[in-house]
Order: sequence, then structure tokens, then C-alpha cells
Amino acid sequence: MENRYNIFNDTPRGDHWMKTYASSSPASPIDIKTQEKDAFSSYNAQTTNNNEHDFTIRSRHPRSSSRSSPDIHYTDHHSSPLNGQNNNNKNSKGNGNNNANIQPLISTDILEVSKQRTLILLLFLLIQGYKIYDLILLKSGLPVPGILFNSSSNFYSRFNFISKYLIIDSMFFYLLPTFNIPKLTFTKWIVIIQIAIMSITTIVLSQEHNFIFISMMITSWKKLYSKELSVTGSTINHRKLMKSSSSSHFKGALTIKILPENTAMLNPLHDSFCLPLDSNLNGYIPNNSLNIPIRINSTQEIQFIQLEYRDLYTNEIQLRNLTKGKNKNSFKIINDPTFLILKDSKLHGDTSKDSTIRYINIPINEIGFYQIKKIVDSKGLSLKILKSHLIVPHCPIASISSPTNSLSKDKCIGDVDSIAIDIQGVPPLKLIYSKIIDGKVYQFEDDNLQPEYFQSPLQYPTSQHTQSKENPNKNIHDKMFDVDSSHLTLHSHSQRQRKRFVFNDNELSDLQWAHNQPVHINLSSIINEKGHYSYRIDKLIDSLGNIIDFSTFSNELLEKFDSIYQFNAHSIPKASLEEHYDPYSPTKTSIFINFEDDDTSNKDNNNNNNSVLESPYNVVLSYTDSNGNKKNLDNITSHLMKYKFDAPYPGAYTLESINSNFCPGVIIGKSDVLVTEPIPPTLKVTSRSIMDECVGQTGLNFDLLFTGIPPYNYNAKIYKMIKDPRTNKIITKLYDTKRLDSKTSRNKFTFIPSQEGDYQIIFDNLTNDLFRDPIQLLPANDYTFKTSMRVKPSARINSKKLTSSSRNDVIKLCLGGHTKIPIDLKGEPPFYLKYDILETMSNKRTTYEVDDINSTSYYLDTPIFNTGGDYILSLVSIKDTSGCLVGLSEPDARIKVRRDIPFASFNQLEEGKIMIREGATVDIALKLNGDPPFKVKYEYRDLNHNLPKVHETVFHSNYKPVLKVSKEGSYKLLEMKDSTCDGTIENGSNEFVNVTFLDKPTFEIKAPSKKGMKVSNEITKLTEFIFKKNDVCQNTETTVGLQLSGSPPFILGYDIMSPNGQVTNNKIQVATRYASIKLPNTEPGEYIATIKELYDSNYGEADLKKLNTFKKLEITVKQMVNPIPEVEFNDPGKTFKACSISTDQSSELKPINLKLLNGKGPYTITFNINHESTSRSDEIVIANITNSYFPYEKLYEGLRLGNHEVTIAKIIDSNGCTNEFVDTNNFNSGYMNNNNNNNLDNKKISISITDVPKIHLLDSSVDYCVGDYVTYQLNGIAPFTIKYEFNDIPLKSQEYTSQFIRLASEAGIISINSIQDSSSQCIVNFNNNEQMIDEYEKLRLEIHPIPSVTVSQGDYVIEDIHEGDQVEVTFSFEGTPPFSLTYVRREEIDGKNDKNKQQVAETHKVSDIMDFEYKIITSLQGTYEAIEISDAYCFVKNDAFFNT
Repeated sequence: MENRYNIFNDTPRGDHWMKTYASSSPASPIDIKTQEKDAFSSYNAQTTNNNEHDFTIRSRHPRSSSRSSPDIHYTDHHSSPLNGQNNNNKNSKGNGNNNANIQPLISTDILEVSKQRTLILLLFLLIQGYKIYDLILLKSGLPVPGILFNSSSNFYSRFNFISKYLIIDSMFFYLLPTFNIPKLTFTKWIVIIQIAIMSITTIVLSQEHNFIFISMMITSWKKLYSKELSVTGSTINHRKLMKSSSSSHFKGALTIKILPENTAMLNPLHDSFCLPLDSNLNGYIPNNSLNIPIRINSTQEIQFIQLEYRDLYTNEIQLRNLTKGKNKNSFKIINDPTFLILKDSKLHGDTSKDSTIRYINIPINEIGFYQIKKIVDSKGLSLKILKSHLIVPHCPIASISSPTNSLSKDKCIGDVDSIAIDIQGVPPLKLIYSKIIDGKVYQFEDDNLQPEYFQSPLQYPTSQHTQSKENPNKNIHDKMFDVDSSHLTLHSHSQRQRKRFVFNDNELSDLQWAHNQPVHINLSSIINEKGHYSYRIDKLIDSLGNIIDFSTFSNELLEKFDSIYQFNAHSIPKASLEEHYDPYSPTKTSIFINFEDDDTSNKDNNNNNNSVLESPYNVVLSYTDSNGNKKNLDNITSHLMKYKFDAPYPGAYTLESINSNFCPGVIIGKSDVLVTEPIPPTLKVTSRSIMDECVGQTGLNFDLLFTGIPPYNYNAKIYKMIKDPRTNKIITKLYDTKRLDSKTSRNKFTFIPSQEGDYQIIFDNLTNDLFRDPIQLLPANDYTFKTSMRVKPSARINSKKLTSSSRNDVIKLCLGGHTKIPIDLKGEPPFYLKYDILETMSNKRTTYEVDDINSTSYYLDTPIFNTGGDYILSLVSIKDTSGCLVGLSEPDARIKVRRDIPFASFNQLEEGKIMIREGATVDIALKLNGDPPFKVKYEYRDLNHNLPKVHETVFHSNYKPVLKVSKEGSYKLLEMKDSTCDGTIENGSNEFVNVTFLDKPTFEIKAPSKKGMKVSNEITKLTEFIFKKNDVCQNTETTVGLQLSGSPPFILGYDIMSPNGQVTNNKIQVATRYASIKLPNTEPGEYIATIKELYDSNYGEADLKKLNTFKKLEITVKQMVNPIPEVEFNDPGKTFKACSISTDQSSELKPINLKLLNGKGPYTITFNINHESTSRSDEIVIANITNSYFPYEKLYEGLRLGNHEVTIAKIIDSNGCTNEFVDTNNFNSGYMNNNNNNNLDNKKISISITDVPKIHLLDSSVDYCVGDYVTYQLNGIAPFTIKYEFNDIPLKSQEYTSQFIRLASEAGIISINSIQDSSSQCIVNFNNNEQMIDEYEKLRLEIHPIPSVTVSQGDYVIEDIHEGDQVEVTFSFEGTPPFSLTYVRREEIDGKNDKNKQQVAETHKVSDIMDFEYKIITSLQGTYEAIEISDAYCFVKNDAFFNT
């Protein structure tokens, strides 16, 4: 077994399967992986003349760029000029026309095609940008320039916008094809579609609806680019002011960095490495060595590395020195460590941006323990060595063998399946193997495989044996295998357990646990089903993480190294004997051999006679003759499930054995068949006469004696001797032929003729199952018998001719009925017959005699039976011409006379009345007494008393019989009959039922009387079908009342036609007998309600439509609606100004005019006046208003200073129609006219009673800083004219609102000089009037500057220090003390996509700083900067910091 563990002898594999970073090796089909994923580190690029680059991935792991391995190739083909031409051709086809040969209108010598396309695109974007600008003006309510110069209104602006861009866009797309620019030359249809799309887009964008993206665009425009008036009189953008102000007041930052320490780490990726156990693999590994990476964090070159090596078996320690060079003991620098940096950053943090991180490779060619002892850079300084160990063992190996040293390729069901798996590696080992049965995979995992009593620091806590995910059955492993655990211990642990990288001194003192240890596993199971079996090793992992993945090997390679074991399991052949009759065999017997296997043992062999066996079955059959001599017949081989064997000789045939090509078989069922010599059957016949005392011989009895094998079949021919009337000679005529059989060796045959005469009986042939061909019975004289016979008279009842009313030989009669009994007679007529009739209830017997019967068939007439019960007619005796009286014992005739008379009647609980829906069907219940089936006749008479009609119906049962009727009228029963007898009708002529139809639904117009509803109680009938209601006002809802008759609930259908001709179809459901139809009356004119249909619970819509007799009536109700009056101001929304002293002088007041639109005058109008100063409202009613008369002076009466809103509240015309107007914004309760709600603005004006203008600061208690808004409140009538000074510069402004607002763009002093409004001519001067000095000072305010802070004199400084050093950070201030400062310290952290980002580590706030400098001392690295600063008046924060 020594070579059993070296399964990789002569295996072609390279260094990549051992997780090395060495040079290239030949491609190998074996791949031993580690727990880390494969990756690619380097490639060689080769440039060809066609600008095609072949990138060849040389290794699965990082290694020197000079190494290569031809594993995987990737080719990147860049586009050649030819390819580009092909692409252009494809693109040209996509435009719908081939314009490759069309030259552009502008020569390409002047301007290239690509630049022409770019120029057209820029022109299109310029047009659309200008369109967006005009769209913003349009949505903002500003005039849009265009065709119409007077574009102040929204209509003109919208017309200018649409017309301008319909022309510009259409001209652009129409003229574009004339330039013949490739890819921009379109067909006419595409140009038309482009123009249509752009035109529709322009029209949609110009609509008054606010689209979300347009609103966002306008809002963003105003926010970013709108400018505001400042205190200096100029316009400035507030956002830009604050942005520049914030950024200019925070200057400089100080960044402190602590220099890193120089370190070195062996195997930083914690990979696993191993070397093959067999030295024959040296030919597949160049230099027989591994390359182990070392991570160096240093800015200096590495000159010297000292490794500590410890032998795994002797624990001998060696120090090995490595220098930079090209010999085998020198280390090498990795030129392209991209993959190492990426993977290292995941384990130890982001090192991708650190230029001091480098990697070198050191060669290792022996198994053992390794660690760095010392490493020196080019300056002679030793680097700090991070603790890391590396153990390189032999690679784990595994193979499959047999405990008996024989692995058969074929097995049988029931055999023991025993295999052994030998593994070798550093325990505890993990083995994954599979058992495959006909393609169904059962995979198993065994964790922590190790020898008994083995101790190792790599061990995990023990638990129970587990299975893999591929095998969900919990105990399937125990069911399939019996594991011999005498030499191993099975444990399991989580797959997420991480392997160890560092060990303590006690663990490293003895490295015996790192040796490769053999582990032997025995598996055994019983084969229970046939199929193809495979045992395969999938993966083997040692405790250090080295993995051998056998799943990547081919089956040929696995078989070569005993890593797979395959065999076929065959079924056990079975056989039995069966004999069958064979007329063609000399012995009349054939022997069938029936075969079975596991697939057919549970099936019917008769259905599998032609089934093909898995392999030919071999049978040994022996023969023993009558003398006891035994010999084996030739071996029989069969491919079918049933084999036929002719038995040529009598004797015993025995099934000795059976086997297939793979398995011995078993004999089931019958194994012996005895075949005898067949003997033909024989017959011996003797006869005896049958004598009668009266007539003599009447027949013959034959005794039959057979020999041979039963059953027997024989023929008997009967001949009668008759005289030929032509020759008067006696001739023999075939009278009858009988084919008889006997199942026993003795039998009897009796012949009694029915007629007198001379007869001859001949038995002519005999057969049995062996001799199926007839055997003639010879000599014929021994089988021929002659006799003369007379017939004894007899009589019997012929049951076949009984009446159909008799069942089971019982004749059924009705009470008072009689019948005829058919009689068959034998003998010579005339006959005399005697019979009895017995009454079973009283045992009374009556005898009857019949003479002179001259026929062999006769009918006996029974007497009339007036008493019900059971009677028996029995034949007593018969006599024919011979005068011999013969007693009879033939079967009797049973007669059953019914005791009752069937009857019928209506089974109604009520008194013969039924109401149904017209067109429906009703069931009239009947009561039937008797034996089914029943025939019932009834009479139908309609309500008009027409001639009655008679109907007949049949009932097959008396269970709930009903008559189905659908017509109204009278139904009467006439007669009935059951299965045998005629019946009667109960109650005679009084038995009848009346069927009538339910009334159909109707309605009647009624005046409504509901409380609380504004309705007209008067309705006039114009014609039979037309009604008219009194006139009402518009929006006054009325109803039409209906009185309904029928069966509720009702469904009422009606139409309402409004004055505009629109018809509304309605259907309502009514639960009571009163319904109302609402007339909306929302429009002036005539409303017409047409009632078209009415249904109730009895008559639905579908029911009435089916009735041909139903006539649909329509009732019409009309009502005239008068329009509601309408009024509005001639100048809605206008403000009528008046002085407070002239409100009672009509000549000084501006006239107010009204528009009276609808209704009938004169009118009474109610006005609502809302006083803005007191928020109080007054109501004024003015009557007798006409188109020519309106006393508007009453609206001015009693008004005080301020604005007063006048609203038309209500109007009443001479018809009594009222129209109330309510503003939905101030709506609390009451009626609201929806028709006029949208026109409320036309019913409002304002009256302004003005006084002299006034001005004051909105908030005089706050301090104003640069960037704030200075707000003055204005009292008076706009526009206002204000004169003021800022920093002694005189300025003038005209304000159209009640506030004077300016942006404080710079520090200074603002003062108000004078103010004037538009309602009065007086000007209020504050600086030239001594009485206004105090007011002038109150209006004067100072704008303070914003404080500033500077760090590191305004520069962004980076200062490097060593750990433990300190740095001074200085903050300088500008402003008015005391100051308050907030500063932060930020550090860099790893972000997404390998990018670093700043994170705030600390935030400090310092207050009450009276000096203009503040200093701190720190040794912490990071960026120090100020984020907030405030002085005695103002505060500012660093927006650049908070926005990031």
C-alpha cells in the first residue's frame, strides 16, 4: 500500500495548482485550489499590424511579470478602418436612404462632415434654449416678443410664442435636408413627422396648465438667476451674495499627517501552500519551488532578508539569508502587484493609494515551517516584522481501493458493496466524496478526519457526522454505508470556520501535528437495486487549507489514479417450469421456461413474453426416463422472458440451474414436469329400456364408460323410421343430433321421444383435450341401438306465452278480472284435462274439467276473481285416445289478484286556487295510488269557457307527481290507469284546480307631499298620457310622485330630457308603493320626464319582454324652468378711490355701474361690504334696480379710512327667483350656486378711503447684517415715492406694494428722507421738518459687516510630523469682539470605489473670545478648519463645508 498514497505519479500538473507565484509551467488538467478565489495578475500584450491586441492571462495568482503560463487567452480586436467603413454603411441604412454617394452642400474641404453635424446640433440646441427662455417668460406672466407688438396680455404672449416657434422649427427641419449632410438627410415623411412632433410639443408647452418640469425650471431659474434691489440701488443676486460672502469669510486650513512605520509581513494574503509528496512530479514544477509574497511598507529598497526554517520531522532550525539577485536563493520584486494590493486591502484595509506598499517574492522548495527573522532596507535599518507564520506541508492525496484487493466491475443484487478510501494529509482532514447510482448523486462530507488519539492545534470542537447540502436525507449515509471507525474519528464544524495563521510557542515547539498522516476509511453496504454505481472523490482539504479538487478531473484521469470506482449491479435471474398442451408435440405437451428479474418479478409474465432480458439467461435442464435413467439436456440460452421447449419423450423433466453472464440465479415455483405417453380415449355403451305400465316402452337409458383423460366429447345421432308416401317403403330420416360431453369417466344419457315411432340411435365419434380430432367409434354395430316407442300423454303450462302482466311466473290481475292460461299437451288428441284453482287465504280448492281438446296447444279460461288475494292453478291429470289417465306434477301457475283499485286526485293544500306569473310554469301536485307507471288524463278549460281540451301524461313514479301548466284556466282530472289496472278519480267531477295570472305592475301620477322639499304641489293632466307641472325657478329641484301597484320591490325606468336636448336614462329601485322622480331644473327651459317601464318582484324586464300581450305605455310629465337672475359689475376687480372727507359728496365719487344679464326686472340686490381695517361686514339692500337706474351712492355711505371690498351677495327678480353668490374661500354655511362660483370675481370691487402715507421699520429691535433684508412698512395707496440715502448717497425709489424692501449688500447707514403715495398730493419730509426729527431717527438704521476667520494665514497647509510631535493651529478674526468660533478636525476614511473621503472626527466650539487670535496645540492628525464664526452682531457659517 505504499504506492497507494502516491496517486499523483506521472500526473501532468503545474505550479498553479499549489498556489505558487513561481514561473510558468505547462498547462495541466489537474487543479488543486486554495480557499481563496483564483485571480489573474499579469498579462503580456502583443501588438500586430492590424492594431489587434492579444491579452494572455499567464497565471491564476500574482507572480512576476516575466513568468507566463498559457492557460487562458483573451483577444481584444480594435476597429480597423475597414470596420469603421462597414459601420458607416450600417448607419446610413438606418436613416432610411442610402446617401453614401451624395456630396454635402458645403464642401468637406471647407468644413468636415462631423463638424457640419456638430454645427447643426448646436443650432438646434440654441433654438430650443431660446424657446425655453420665452417659455419661462410666458409662465411668469411677462410679455413674449413676437408678431403682435401689444403682448401685455397672456393671450397675445401665448400667440407670439406659438407662432414664432412653429415657423422657426418648421423652417429648421424643412431646410435641413437641402444641406445633404450624411446621417441628417431625411425623407419627406420623416421631415413631416418631425415638424408635427415639434409643433405639438410647442402647443402643449404653451398651455396654461402648470407642468411639473416647467414649474421646477421656472423655480430654479428664479432661485439661481433672479436679482433683487439692494440698498445701494443696484440689482444683485442674493444667492451669489451669500455664497461669495460665506466663502470669503473662511480662509485656509491646516492638515497634519503622521508618517507611517516601516513594516514587513510574510504571506499577507494568508494563502495556503503545499508541495507534492512524490518526487516524480519534479518534471512538472520548474525549479521545484514556490514563490511566497512578502508585503513591504517602506520607501527604501530591501537589501537583505533572513528566514527561519524549521524541519517538520526533526524540528531542526536553520537561518537562510536571501539577497536581491537572480540566483535561486534571491528574492524578486513583483512589478505588477495590482491583484495583491486589491486582495490585501480587503484583509488589512485600503492600501491601494499608499505608494510605500510593495511586494516581493521569496523562493521555497522544501516542506517545513517558515517565518521572517530579519529584514534590512538599503539604509541598513531593520523593518518591523509583523507576526506571521507559514507552514508548507505535503499536498493531501486520496484513493479508492477494496478491502479484498479486488474491485469487480460487475456485481449482483444482494452482494456486499465494500470499498476503502485511503487519504493522507495534515489532520484534521475534510473529505467530500459522492456515490452515484444511475446518475442520481449522493454527496457526503466527512469533517475532521484524523487518526485515533491525534492532537493538533488545528482541531475543532467535535460534533456528529454531517452530510452535504446535496443530500437532504438526515440518515441516508448511515443507511447506505457501515463506516468502520476503528482507525479514525469523525467530527464536523461550520464551513465558515477560519483557518489559523499564527501559532504560539508551545504549539510550535513540536511540529509533529503538521506531518501528513494516513487515514483509512472502510465503507460497506448491501446492493438493493440494479444500475450503474460510481464512487468518486470530489474534494480533499487539509487543516491548513490546501485543497485538491477532483471534480475538475476527467473520468479517465480519476481511474488512472484510483480516485473513482465504477461497477454495474445486475439483477438475480429467476426461472420456473410450466407445461402446456401442444397438439403438434409427440407427447401432446410443451414445456415453457418462465424467466424473471427484478424489473419483471411483480408483473404478469403473460404480458412480457417478448420482453428482452438484460443479458442472456443460461438454463440446465435434465431428463429422467421411465427406467430412472437421468441425463442433462443441451444448455438452453434465452434472451426472452419465456422460452418454449418441446417434450419429445415421456418422462420427468427437471430444471437444474439458471444463471446469467453476471449472476447465479434461483429457481422459483415449479421445477419438475412429468410428461406421459398420451393414450386415445375409448367409449363403451350399454342401453336399458324405459317401461310404462300404461303405454309400454317410452325411451332408452344409456350407460357410458370412458377411458383416457377427461373431459370427453361425443356425438349421438337419432334417426326415425318413416314410410315414404311415394314408394310405401320404410326409410331412415335424421331426427336429431346431440353433442354431449362428460367430465367424468362414467356418464348416463336418456332418450325419451315426444312422438311415437321407430327410432335408431348411433354414437359415431369421441374426442378429449389431448385428442381434439374426432375418433370414429368402431365397430359401428356396437354403437347402434334400435327401438319402437310410444309417448305417454302429458300437459304443462307454457310460461313463455303468459301475458306481459305476469312476472316471475306470477300472473297479476285486477280486482274483478280474469285471464287465459296457455297449456302445451303431448299425446294423441282428443285430450281430457283436469285442473284445480286453490285460494291460498282460505285453502278453498275448486276442480275444473275440459273435454274434447283436439290440439296440442290450448288456453284455459279462468273464472272472474271478485276477491283479491293469491290463487294457484294446478294441472291434475290428462288422458288421450289411448284411454290412459296420467297424473300430472308439472309446475303450477300463480295468480295474484289486487285487493285495491288505483285512484288519482289533486294534492292541493288550498282550495283549488293557484296564482302564477304570466309566462311562467307552475307545478300542480297530484296524489297517485297504485303501481307505477301511471297514465293520467285531464281536461283544460280557459277563462272564456271555450271548448275543453283533453291531455294525457305518464308518471313513472308516485313520488311527488306534478302537472306542469302555464296557462290560466280550470284543470280537471278525468281518468287514470296504473301499470295493470284502470283507476278512479277521487271526488269525481268536483276534482279541479283554477290557475290565474298575477296582476302586472302599474302606476298613477300623484302630487308629491314630502316635507322640507321645495316642490310644486299642483300638476295638470293635459291628455291621457301627458301631464304638466307648474313653473319653477332654475336650480329649484322638484319631484313627480307615482303611486305604484304590484308586488314590491319595484324597478322604475324613466328618461329626463333637459332643455338642451340631452336625454338621461335612469333606473331606480323602490321598496314601497310610492316613488318620486327628481327633476334637477339646473337649466332654464322645459324639462320633460318620460316614464317608460315599471317592473315588480313578479314581473321583471325579461318576463315582460317575453309576453306578446303586454303593451308598453309611456307617460310624459313637463315642467317649465325660469332662469335665475344674473348680475355683475361693469368694472369687476377695480378699486374706486375716494378721500375720507368726500364720501358724502356724490359729485366727488366715481360712479359704479352694473350689468343685469338674466331674469325679469325690476330687481332687488343685496351687497356685502367687508371692511379691511375691522374685518367686519355690512349688508346693504337696494330695491327697484333696472338697467337704467342704480343708486350707487349708497355704497359709499358710512365708509371710513381703509379698503372696503364690495361683493354682490344676492339678487331677486320679479318672478321671485333668487340667485345667491357665496365666495368658496369664505364659505361657512348656506346655499352655494355652483354655476356662478367661477364668476365671483366679476361680482367684486374695492373702495379705498385713503389718508396721508406713513412709513416705519418692520422690526426696529434687531441688528441688521450684510445679506439681511431691510423692510419698511408703508401705509397709504400704492405706488409710493420714497427718497432715502445710503452712506450719504441720495437715492429715489417707487414702490408698488405696501412694503419697502432692500437687500443689505454691503455695510453702511440707511436713512429715509421723504414719502408720497398716489392718493394724496402731500409729501412727508422727515429731514427738513423739525417736528419729524424723532421719526427720522427711528427710520435710520446701520448695516453691520460679517465677521471673518483665517487659518494658517489663509493658506491650505499640509504639515508632516512624527508620532509624538505637536503643531500649533492659529485662528485670526475680523469683526467686533467678542467672537464665537466652531472648528472641526477631519480624517480620511475609505469610501466606495476605492476612493477616500473626509469624515469629521471632532467638533469644538469656543465662545467669548475677546482677542483677534485664538491658538491651539495638537498632536492628532487630520485637517483643521473653521465652520462657524460670530461677533457681537452677526453670524456666518461655512457653506462649502456643510454642502459637502
